[in-house]
Amino acid sequence: MPKQIINLTRLVAKIWIDQILATYPENPHQLAFQDADFRSKLMLYVLRRIPNSHIAVNASQEDLLSNKVAQLSLGQQQQIKELIHEGIRYMVPLNVIRHIYQPFDTPGDAANSSIN
Repeated sequence: MPKQIINLTRLVAKIWIDQILATYPENPHQLAFQDADFRSKLMLYVLRRIPNSHIAVNASQEDLLSNKVAQLSLGQQQQIKELIHEGIRYMVPLNVIRHIYQPFDTPGDAANSSIN
């Protein structure tokens, strides 16, 4: 039976990202991470800073993964939570700045751009 390699750290991080983001204010935190690319960057922020644990499972056993997630130690889970909070604090200002300095499409912009 074919085996599939699963990153347990990623599974735990995904669960905690969803739960932790729900505790933050909607604006700007939750709004910033509604963007799939931004959420992926948060996941990468976490996964690059912690050793990842993997497991090989039969394709038919994927539904049992929730039991395997508990195999990560409480220390590892706490480190993941701390990295998520750290990543949110680091990334949200970057997202806010990016939106502040993006050019706005206003009717006057087309006329001003023809002057240059």
